[in-house]
Amino acid sequence: MKMTSSSLNKSGSGALRVGFVPLVDCAPLVMAHELGLFARHGLSVQLSRELGWATIRDKIIYGELDAAHAPAALPFAANFGLGSDQCASVSGLRAGFTDL
Repeated sequence: MKMTSSSLNKSGSGALRVGFVPLVDCAPLVMAHELGLFARHGLSVQLSRELGWATIRDKIIYGELDAAHAPAALPFAANFGLGSDQCASVSGLRAGFTDL
């Protein structure tokens, strides 16, 4: 089954809402949007420029964003409820490095 933005987004808008803080490390996300990479792969993405990491965290927790560019520790802090309400979060990082 091919995953599309309409099958992933719970808001019903059909576009994935992805937050970012305008720092240099958000460039891959912004360039992928500007160059049409998301559309080329069948995704409708709406980028949302946010003021800071706390705003990103809160909007993820309360469902205003579907995904976000964020520091590596932010999903872990949200999982444990550090500085905010507790929220199950997913990160691309691995906890163990057993295959090194």
